[in-house]
Amino acid sequence: MGITKPRKKSREFIKMRRKSIVPMVLAVAIATLIVTPVLAAPSEKFNYISDGLVVRHPQKANVGKPFNIGIYISDSLVGNSGGDYDLAVLHISVSGPEGSTCIMWNDWFEIQGLTIGENDDLIVPPYGVMVDPDGTPDSGDEYIVYYYSMEYDECVSKLGDVSGWTGNVVCLADMAGPYTFTLKAADGGTIGYFTVTVR
Repeated sequence: MGITKPRKKSREFIKMRRKSIVPMVLAVAIATLIVTPVLAAPSEKFNYISDGLVVRHPQKANVGKPFNIGIYISDSLVGNSGGDYDLAVLHISVSGPEGSTCIMWNDWFEIQGLTIGENDDLIVPPYGVMVDPDGTPDSGDEYIVYYYSMEYDECVSKLGDVSGWTGNVVCLADMAGPYTFTLKAADGGTIGYFTVTVR
């Protein structure tokens, strides 16, 4: 009695299998790409520090990875400026573990190659950069792009719809531990402070 050899699968059958598997693999890959950033994103919280001051920051940040701090502050705490950049002043400083460094910047400082120091005013007029799409001077297609540090708003919802300033600061810490950020007025008085844990 002879041994029956297994039948070879036809090319048509193999093509059909490939057609059914490929869409399934693609679907799984796409789902992974969509879900992964959401799971990896650090959880943030809004910290109501005092009347007229709210800060958004991560509950935990990672060493060597930038994290964002959002600042919402009423105009009454920075000079009652009415939106005048020259009349409003806000400083930010940071202290961390001994020997640590935490660099701070935002769009306004970065476009000029600067970082934020404790004596730098965050409330400054927008910085304009001329953009020339075709590279030909005076061709008529030039326009200005403005970079902001803090922006004035007549109605800041996070502050109960009062007038104030909003802005973002990016931070990068080189050591694990607690980092305390302090916001100060023009006279050096402390407006409020908060702590971000870096791991």
